[in-house]
Amino acid sequence: MSKVPSEMIVQFQDAFAHFDKRRTGMLPTKLLGQLLRFVGENPSEAEVQDLMNEVDSSATGNFKFPNFLCMMARKIDDVSAEDEIREAFKVFDSDGNGFINRQELRFVMMNLGENMGEEEIECLIDEIDIDGDGQINYEEFYLMMTSS
Repeated sequence: MSKVPSEMIVQFQDAFAHFDKRRTGMLPTKLLGQLLRFVGENPSEAEVQDLMNEVDSSATGNFKFPNFLCMMARKIDDVSAEDEIREAFKVFDSDGNGFINRQELRFVMMNLGENMGEEEIECLIDEIDIDGDGQINYEEFYLMMTSS
């Protein structure tokens, strides 16, 4: 997990304290959505429900600041990973049209020292190309990069 910048920790602490009116160091999990919106997040109700389960894994109905901070650090990591994948996609998509075609894939792979034959490139694209258009779009690239 990456280190959360200290100014963000202070922002998160202030937000937590804003909702912790009785200064118990705990908040009801039902306030998580409001807390997230207060710090500038815009989660859907389904995301809020998932995050509630994360910060209150023992289902006590409450969560403490360290749990909230760990959850926010993970969210920051997820955003950073998404940014890295987007940058990698741009490297492959040399003409910037939003798709990686066979020529672009071959060029980047060769520059990475991967001397792939036409058949290998065809197999790779066929494996990744979910919609069957012969090119790789960002969603397909993202799924490839995030599947284990």
